[in-house]
Amino acid sequence: YFVEVACNHYHSSSDFNRSLFLDEIEMYQTMLQESLYDTPTKDKVMYPREEEYGSMSFHNVTWLSSHNAHANNFAAGRNFVRRMATNQEYSIYKQLKEFYVRGLMLDVQYIDGGIRLVHGFVTYSWLKDIILYEIIPFL
Repeated sequence: YFVEVACNHYHSSSDFNRSLFLDEIEMYQTMLQESLYDTPTKDKVMYPREEEYGSMSFHNVTWLSSHNAHANNFAAGRNFVRRMATNQEYSIYKQLKEFYVRGLMLDVQYIDGGIRLVHGFVTYSWLKDIILYEIIPFL
């Protein structure tokens, strides 16, 4: 699924090396899978009725999703251009933990040998940093 999302949101580049791009995605997937077991979870955050969804089919459940979740005021800091391009008020971690967001829509672009989170022409951060410092701590 991660590869599909990354490829769907990839913006073309003249120096794009598909093999390196896919290798990097595989590395992030491996890192994420390994880290899930190494990261202690302080408490399990669940929407009050989330436990009831266990036996339901995927198409019968709706989750709150965040469009351009990475383009938020926390990530923008004091950068004026980034602040003007934000879609969300809170960090990804806070969206997941306090507002029960369960779907993240991230725009990615292959830049300078890595995967960056972008919103239009505005670049925010590296995907690996968001995974390590905001998504994994939530899990």
